[in-house]
Amino acid sequence: MNMFIKGLLGFVVVISIGGAILAGSLLSDQPTDENLKQFVLDDYQSALKDPFTINKATLKGDLLKIKVSYSGGCKEHDFVLISSGFMESYPVQVNLILSHNANNDSCEAWLTEELSFDLSPLKQAYQQGYLEDSATIIMHLEGTEDAINYQF
Repeated sequence: MNMFIKGLLGFVVVISIGGAILAGSLLSDQPTDENLKQFVLDDYQSALKDPFTINKATLKGDLLKIKVSYSGGCKEHDFVLISSGFMESYPVQVNLILSHNANNDSCEAWLTEELSFDLSPLKQAYQQGYLEDSATIIMHLEGTEDAINYQF
């Protein structure tokens, strides 16, 4: 399958996951990435915890990029960013966990990958719940020491 068709199929999958939220960000100045991974709100208990290491997490606008390393190489690995929901504090805080499903990959290559997550659903949930257009959300990503300040 050529790269264009693979990219198009990936885009269709992301649109089906993000629905109108992602489509709206494509029409605005928000960053986009054809390799966006799924971001889930309030489903913290469903996190799969196959081993991996977070090397770095960076935020630019609504796009959270997480560089991870893990053992594998024979099967595709699935990552999903999951939020615990808002903690009532000022500023509001949220715990995040990166769920990793290695799909029973027993290979031993050490792989490094940069994952991208669109945080627009988190921003929209805040805006709808708190009726404010701008804010700072302090995000605590499990596996990292430093909090990430998400400002919009």
